[in-house]
Amino acid sequence: MANILVVDDRAINREFLRTLLGYAGHDVQQAADGADALECVRAQRPDLVITDVMMPTMSGSDFVLLLRANPETVDLPVIFYTATHRVPEARRLAQSCGVTAVLSRPAEAEEILQAVEAVVGSAPLPFAGAEAAARMPGFFGSALPAYLRKLTELQLSLRERLDQVGEWRNHEGSSEKSEEALSF
Repeated sequence: MANILVVDDRAINREFLRTLLGYAGHDVQQAADGADALECVRAQRPDLVITDVMMPTMSGSDFVLLLRANPETVDLPVIFYTATHRVPEARRLAQSCGVTAVLSRPAEAEEILQAVEAVVGSAPLPFAGAEAAARMPGFFGSALPAYLRKLTELQLSLRERLDQVGEWRNHEGSSEKSEEALSF
């Protein structure tokens, strides 16, 4: 199985991928941003990196450009894993910096596992869905399908709330600008 580095500033996203990929037999490390990820790459030389695009400190695209500039990591496969509304931008970035694939978040477990398999060329344990996973003995046993469902639901809920906060801040900012304009 592959050694995979997951890079995302949101712990819930990292945990979801760690759980899913770990269940499929992969060894998974985590980093909270591109700067942390560079240290992990230097220390552990993963077979694949799955990274978010928009992160503090160093974005996913800046991180990939630094990988491409280093002869030791120039060929390291990278998958962008980003919010659905950012996929068109991520695809353009992927083409410009040599990223292998782009997945939208949230993605189905099978889609993620297929993308990883296509990139690393090793077949993970088959993922036959929640019913089959419930019958498989393993690290999480029958609790894995419910855990993955709960993680996906939480991820969706957090994304919706973050979008609402962003809209509220944009609205508040435009209201303050309007009030400032009226005060002159």
